[in-house]
Amino acid sequence: MRLSSKTEVEGLWLRVIVADSLEPKGDVLVVDNDWQLTVSGDVGQQFVRKAGNRTEVLVPVTWKKVPGGGYRAEITELFEW
Repeated sequence: MRLSSKTEVEGLWLRVIVADSLEPKGDVLVVDNDWQLTVSGDVGQQFVRKAGNRTEVLVPVTWKKVPGGGYRAEITELFEW
């Protein structure tokens, strides 16, 4: 996904996933003991929290200044079954 902005948006987080079961293993998330999700690109450290009886993962967006003005962030999600 590609995000762009005229100004650097402070405190922007992306909710990557919500699932019944999430187990972080390094940069990989094991989802429902069935498949894996890897998030890379212009993001910071993953934050895992409970939301009711489910678990969610959020990542902060890190912006890069673009020549000529504005800011950009590129984020990749890889789903592996």
